[in-house]
Amino acid sequence: MKEWGMQQAPPIPARIPVEHLHGWVDATQKLGSGVVSTVLGTQQILNAEEKVTAGGDLAAFSEQLHRIGDETVAELAEQQVDDWDYSWAQASSARFAEAVAALPPYARAAGAELAEAYSAQASLRALRDHKVSAINKAQQHWQQRVDAAVQAGDAQRAEQWLQSGAGVFVPQAEVKERKLQADSKACTARWLRALQTDPIQALQDFHAAGSEQLPSLEEDRQQVATQMQQQHTFARRELAQALTAENRCSPARVHRAAAAGILSEHEAELAVASPRALSTAEHIDWLRRIDECADDAAAQGELLLSVGVAPLEPATRRRLVERMQMNSRLAAEDRRAFSRRLLHLYAEGGFGCPQDTEAQQRLRDLQLAGMPVLAEHGSQAAAEWLQGLHTHGYAWVCFSDLA
Repeated sequence: MKEWGMQQAPPIPARIPVEHLHGWVDATQKLGSGVVSTVLGTQQILNAEEKVTAGGDLAAFSEQLHRIGDETVAELAEQQVDDWDYSWAQASSARFAEAVAALPPYARAAGAELAEAYSAQASLRALRDHKVSAINKAQQHWQQRVDAAVQAGDAQRAEQWLQSGAGVFVPQAEVKERKLQADSKACTARWLRALQTDPIQALQDFHAAGSEQLPSLEEDRQQVATQMQQQHTFARRELAQALTAENRCSPARVHRAAAAGILSEHEAELAVASPRALSTAEHIDWLRRIDECADDAAAQGELLLSVGVAPLEPATRRRLVERMQMNSRLAAEDRRAFSRRLLHLYAEGGFGCPQDTEAQQRLRDLQLAGMPVLAEHGSQAAAEWLQGLHTHGYAWVCFSDLA
């Protein structure tokens, strides 16, 4: 009996075009058809009973051949195969021979030819799949190296891997565009890594960066800009918390924040200025800003930073922060309505001439006393409290009228 699958396979070039691999099976398919025709010719000389018996045996035998082929493919898939024909024969010959030997004597010759043709065809098909798999694995390995270089921010290394795969894993005509993409994404990776390592320094570098230092692709530039903006917002909020603490930030931290664009030059100047007492008008304005501030986190954060950078005495800053904390539990609409109604009474002369110091002090005192009413007793009680102020009327004379 012949050794199954020992026929010489077509020579395999060093580089295998995947799109042509399917052609390897065509010739063996024709060979298989020829052998089947021979088998059928052999059956014609058998008597009727032997034809039926042989036909049934060969049909079952064909299923067995397919099973042997599948088992051989699975076995070789787990091995490092250097000589495909030899490995295929080693794994399948005994099985094919055993299957042929199990046939009735009159069917063995036809079975042997069918087994030989099937083995050759199955071997080539499996070799094709094996080569395709090897190419796919090699391409995946190459792509992983390109991606790793990009993620590491190493544009030069990424370009080297791209050049190594030119004409093999990537068409030569696409190499330039792939390099542009790799450069841009490597630049993006460097900026994002810098943000993780030292956010303030990254913001400072980004604040001073020229276009040539940014990713070249719009999508990547937008990604970096978005991450920087998020970090900028977080850094301002964090700095606001530090500045509103009793012990203010060091001038070095303030200057670094200004260099990173976290603080404007004006904000930085205020943050390092010597504390001073507020005038009555300034105090009124701070209370108004706090009472009428919107509920959203961005507005609250910006107001807190304003309190933090202002050159306020520690006790004054603490009281303003406490006012913000109290107001955070109130609806913005209620706070705003109460503040504006009180200011309206002041502007209409309800507390005296609006330009007089006494009227301003009265307004400030009412601002300080009235908002806790809203906080502790609700909007209805606050409205009644305001109404009580209004009923006192406008019995006053401006000092300016006496001049």
